[in-house]
Amino acid sequence: MLKTKMKKLITDWLEKCNFQAVENKMYDYYKILSRVGKLNLFFTLNKTKGRNTVSIFMVFDEPVKARIAGFDCNNYSGKFNFHILRTEREIDYVFGLLEKN
Repeated sequence: MLKTKMKKLITDWLEKCNFQAVENKMYDYYKILSRVGKLNLFFTLNKTKGRNTVSIFMVFDEPVKARIAGFDCNNYSGKFNFHILRTEREIDYVFGLLEKN
């Protein structure tokens, strides 16, 4: 249930932002063309202290451009990850960061 809801949140967000995404059939994985270059995104569902949580993993192909644009990603790898997200509000916060920058 949570995975379906999370997948819908991601898909809705991608459509709202007019980002192009290609879903890999093996994973919930997306390649997104953002204004700072390609962004690779996937998510996992976890159990943390008995609660369902979500981790969102993102990697910018061009980390220098992403940092100049204000993303606090890793300088070298471009990693921009968020873990132990428990609520829709926390997930919206992550997508809000992407929309702002």
